[in-house]
Amino acid sequence: MTENNEQRRHHWKDGWASLSHRDFRLLWFGTLISNAGSWMQKVATSWLVYQLTGSQLLLGVDAFASGISTVLLLPLGGVIADRLDRRKLLIWTNIISTLLAGVLAVLAATGTLAVWHIITVSALSGIVQAAMVPASTSLLPSLVGEADVPNAIALNSLQFNLSRVLGPAVGGFVLVKFGAPWSFTLNAASFLVLVFAFVLIRTVPAIPQNGLSFGHALADGVRFTKHRGDLSMLLALVTVTAFLAAPVVSLMPAFVKEVLGRDASSYSMMLSSFGVGAVIASLLIAALDRGRRPKWITWLSLILLGCVEAALVASGSIVFAVLLVAIAGMLFVGTMIRLGTTILQTTPDAYRGRVSSLQQVGFRLGQPLGALAAGWLGTMFGVRTAFVGFGLMLIAVTLASRFVPQKASA
Repeated sequence: MTENNEQRRHHWKDGWASLSHRDFRLLWFGTLISNAGSWMQKVATSWLVYQLTGSQLLLGVDAFASGISTVLLLPLGGVIADRLDRRKLLIWTNIISTLLAGVLAVLAATGTLAVWHIITVSALSGIVQAAMVPASTSLLPSLVGEADVPNAIALNSLQFNLSRVLGPAVGGFVLVKFGAPWSFTLNAASFLVLVFAFVLIRTVPAIPQNGLSFGHALADGVRFTKHRGDLSMLLALVTVTAFLAAPVVSLMPAFVKEVLGRDASSYSMMLSSFGVGAVIASLLIAALDRGRRPKWITWLSLILLGCVEAALVASGSIVFAVLLVAIAGMLFVGTMIRLGTTILQTTPDAYRGRVSSLQQVGFRLGQPLGALAAGWLGTMFGVRTAFVGFGLMLIAVTLASRFVPQKASA
């Protein structure tokens, strides 16, 4: 019994191993603060757009402006991350983000803020994100070493999910008590915290230059991924999982009302349970998964996720539904962490920016397209059919992927 307790303590200590690396610790805490600030700004901009116009359409336009600019330019951001000093790139992109948030703060404080200002800043922020995300992701191995990459990705997921909880909560308080100008000002300050962290980070090796032009470097990244059957399969699984798991979040209002017969408070509870599951998955993988899990664990997780998605419509009680949604959050985030870890570890450093950008494109396109398809299916045949259909499709695609031949190298 004593030995088992000692092993458990050892696992949980290992769960924070990446934070023992000074530079990763700076990145982790800086990114947590920055992401929380971004959520604060999102709360303020969404509220202001609706307050100024009363238009649900413009709320969608604002979200679309940010999302589409990021997705379209992510491949270019991947090329940039593989050509420039990633640390300096992240310093300058965060400085630009500081200035954009500062512009909104000044406009809001002077009473001249208009909806088109918010949408324009959202689009520009999306462009900056397209350069930031591949560089930040591809930086991880150099900060923690290859052995701790799985732990670093799990802790990054934990940081992101914590910021999703903390940011909106603090953002709502600041917006109500102090007003939108302070929401934007605090977000600008949060970007400066991350700039300071990158200034202090030291362990970033130089990227070997291949002498290719910008266009040829982009094509070379796509060609590399295409010739790596294992990477192509992993990227496809990221996209398919994001697409087929979309109803769990996007159709939740309809599920709560039509299947459970509940109100908005139950909807909020369901979303929170998904987030709790995501945090638990991040903690468990950080503590227990040291990169030694066999590949079948990922496939099993996807099959279980499909089963949970289909089983949701049979849940007659809110307690059972909350439990299933929490499990879905654990399986979804856990799968994404493992897929992301394998992609990063099996990609040479010279290609990590471009491959990471393709992973993000698949994830960021898969979710909204899946939500659109699920919404159509639910409208035509009912929300139960959408959940069961998408769950069964996820199971079928996962099983089929096991028989696709993969080539591990070019």
